[in-house]
Parts: sequence; structure tokens; C-alpha cells
Amino acid sequence: MPTLKVYLVDNVALTVKADVKSQLESVFTRLIARAGQLKVTCGIDTVDVRWVTNCPTVNSDDLLIYFSSPPSGQGGFVCNQQSFGTRGLTSWNAQGVTRSDIFVPACAPGANPMAAVLGNLAFHEGMHNKLQMTNAQLHPHGGMAGATVGAATSLTDNNVRQMAPALTNRHAQDASGMVCLPGSLDL
Repeated sequence: MPTLKVYLVDNVALTVKADVKSQLESVFTRLIARAGQLKVTCGIDTVDVRWVTNCPTVNSDDLLIYFSSPPSGQGGFVCNQQSFGTRGLTSWNAQGVTRSDIFVPACAPGANPMAAVLGNLAFHEGMHNKLQMTNAQLHPHGGMAGATVGAATSLTDNNVRQMAPALTNRHAQDASGMVCLPGSLDL
């Protein structure tokens, strides 16, 4: 079976990248294992999560998730709390090109956003991306699909039943937010 490639783009100089990657890998690994236990079709058997500093070829069956500063003029973003609420946005245009962002607020010197929150938010936005579901369609399902996702949010059996079959869905990813540096390597 194929591998799901998840590309993470750091536009805010995160200091907790390794922990965010680990959290997101953990959620996907639990999803794959639980899908097997629930006998739910899952078109992948592994996940490859990586931070990128170059511009890889992102295929329509991959996920591309940006970590960006909050939109100008919007409040309510607080660093290093247990739950940001769902502070991300996944949207798609009429041609089906999809973009997922996690909005990371600036932190006071010495403070870091919680990696578990950011990893779980990335999975949540990945659900929007793969399922092509709006907030009104996705959030009532709770767990990682819920309107509020925090460090302790659980991956529910319902989340697994929804997401596992969708992991191979193909949606063009918006790569316009990547900065391409000659000679840079994926991390």
C-alpha cells in the first residue's frame, strides 16, 4: 500500500518543529492502526511527515500544511495555552486547489506554542483538506473533527471511520506559499 506524504511548511520559525512532527505522525499512526481494528478501509499503511525548506513536488494525494502568522486584524490568538480553539483554515477554490494553514501566534521571549496543540490542529486541518468538508460539515463529528482541538483532544472511532477511507483522496495542494531556496534539503 502507498505512503501518505505530509509536507509541513514553517513560515513562523517554530522552535518546536520536531515535537509537532512527532505529534502529527503519532495521530496518523494511531489512525492507521485503529482503522485495521475497526475493519475500515485505509488506503495507506504508512505516513511520511516532514518539514520542508525546499519546494518538493507535492502530488494531489499528498497533504501540504502551512504554519503561518495569524491573519492581520484577527484577535484571540494566545501562545502556549492548552487549546487555541480551532485556529486554522482550510479552503479550496473552484478548481479544487486546496490550502491548509495553522495560525501560530507570536510568543513572549522564552515561550513556545504547545507542539501537541499544533500537531493536533494540523491533523484537524488535514481532515478538512482530505474530506473537503466545511466547518459546519466537519465540526459536529467531535474529537479531532470538533470545533475546538487542543493538546488532549482524542482521535475517536468516528474520526477514524471518516478519515481513513479519505487518506487517498486526491486534491491539488496550493504550493504558492512555499519559499524555494536553491540547494536546500527536506528536514
